[in-house]
Order: sequence, then structure tokens, then C-alpha cells
Amino acid sequence: MRLRSLFVGTVLSMLAILALSFLVFQAIANRLQRMTIEPTFNRFDELQLDDERSAFESGGRKELSEYEDRLNHIFTGAHYLLDANGNDLVTGENRSDLLPPPPANS
Repeated sequence: MRLRSLFVGTVLSMLAILALSFLVFQAIANRLQRMTIEPTFNRFDELQLDDERSAFESGGRKELSEYEDRLNHIFTGAHYLLDANGNDLVTGENRSDLLPPPPANS
């Protein structure tokens, strides 16, 4: 009986240590993501937006279209530069459904 009790205690201790280790690992991973990964991607988005604006301002729709084509090829997906009303600056198509919702009035 004593051997069985020791075995159960050992298994429960191992499970508790494993669960605690997993929780600590998750906390560290979440902190690293918030502190390093997310800010890097946010700055990268800012860089792309600045480059798109520059392309549009210096070369108009043609240069913007070429830049967006390069982004689409490299990153896959679709990239659009929209005006405040949600109109695509290359095609003029209304893409307002892609804009985030306006902030709530307080």
C-alpha cells in the first residue's frame, strides 16, 4: 500500500510541476510577444504605409499600383491604400468594409 501511495504522490507531483512549467512558459511567451514581436510588426506596417504614401505622392496611381503588386507578390494577400472614405486610391473601388469601425463617442 505504501508503494502505491508513493507512486500516486510522485505522479501527482510531476503533473503539478508540468502544469506550473506550462503556465510559466505561456506567461514568458506572451510577454515576449507583447514586448518584441507585436511592436516590430506594427512598425513594419507603418513602414509599408509610409512607402505606399510616398509611391502615390511621387508617381501617382501607377507607382502605387506597382508597389502594391510587389507587396502582394512578396507577402501574398492583398494590399490597398484607402482614402478616409474607404476608396482604393488605385482603382477608385469602395473598400470601406476594410476600414476599422470609428471610435465610439464618449
